[in-house]
Amino acid sequence: ILSVVGGWVGLPEGIAWGDAFARFLAPVVGEFKGTIEASPAFLSGVAATATAIGIVLAYLFYLRMPGLPHLLAWKAKGMYDLLLNKYYVDEFYNLTVTRPLFWVASSALNRVVDTFAIEGVVNGAGLTVETSGELARRSETGNVQQYAFVYVLGVVAIVTYYVYLVTR
Repeated sequence: ILSVVGGWVGLPEGIAWGDAFARFLAPVVGEFKGTIEASPAFLSGVAATATAIGIVLAYLFYLRMPGLPHLLAWKAKGMYDLLLNKYYVDEFYNLTVTRPLFWVASSALNRVVDTFAIEGVVNGAGLTVETSGELARRSETGNVQQYAFVYVLGVVAIVTYYVYLVTR
């Protein structure tokens, strides 16, 4: 679709850069055919008119008649509240998405996963080290006669095992 002309990459004749998005979507949604043909000059005029109307309304509402916005808000309270609260989209999202996620996070994940799984592994590792240290402390008294006695018991156990195997 692109052609190289004089070292520059350019589009073929009749294709404008403004149509790039429509060309990108064409394989999925089909070719775009506008229902109303509007010239760029007409569209610029519409934009300029809308801007001028906005400037005039702002001048009237906030400089010439500063009480008018409050009067309009009071007269059209329902519409004003709807627009002020952004169509209540945030409240709906909070009710349907945020609160359930926080409930799942606090009740299920915090109480079950964090308390039992994560803290159980961490506390279990600490308890294992503490218990094995306590057992080692009690078994190692520094009494050489006790060590010799345990050594002799081990030798007797090994000899007894081999005698059992031979006599069998």
